[in-house]
Amino acid sequence: MEFDKGKEMVNVCIATEEMKKEAADARTIEIAKALIDLGKNTVEDIAEATKLPLDVIKGLAEPKVQ
Repeated sequence: MEFDKGKEMVNVCIATEEMKKEAADARTIEIAKALIDLGKNTVEDIAEATKLPLDVIKGLAEPKVQ
């Protein structure tokens, strides 16, 4: 198969990479939530382990008001 290098091809590649990153970010947030729920690590430890910003981890750790 042969493709001409064009804008559409670049856009598809960029969109695919963005989707992969979003999926990885969502999984990292799920892991951070699980670590918070376990209650064995500090928010600082979780931020360091997941490479998520500390303020994001703190936000995930805050109790949700309904």
